[in-house]
Amino acid sequence: MDIAIIAPPWVPVPAPAYGGTEAVLDSLARGLQAAGHQVLLICHPESTCPVPKASVIPVEDTLRMGRASIELENVVGAYELAKHADVVHDNTIAGPIYSARYPNMAVVTTNHQPFSRTYNAVYGAALPRVLLVAISQCPSRNLDA
Repeated sequence: MDIAIIAPPWVPVPAPAYGGTEAVLDSLARGLQAAGHQVLLICHPESTCPVPKASVIPVEDTLRMGRASIELENVVGAYELAKHADVVHDNTIAGPIYSARYPNMAVVTTNHQPFSRTYNAVYGAALPRVLLVAISQCPSRNLDA
């Protein structure tokens, strides 16, 4: 299977210091490749995970952490790079909504943060077309509603 993993653009995979999301993505990419899948990790340009990688954002722009425009630029470029994949695993915030531009693309997203009003709105807008993996407790209300 051809799998594209989209990482947030801010921190290399694996992270040089603390980086919970980046550690998860490093293990996931290595494991999928070891299982025989074709993996493309779309990530920070200084990432060292030993799988095929591509970057959208130049390293100097990754220093502007948290800028919505950088996140959106990363998402737009990443989906263009991932359009050949059988499955896209998106780990960004904006990507699940942007993926609607590719209605035939199989997309799964992981929320690496606690659910909040913002995350509920974003993931609720993407469901049920995008499958959601949550590593934090989901709120009591049903996001499918």
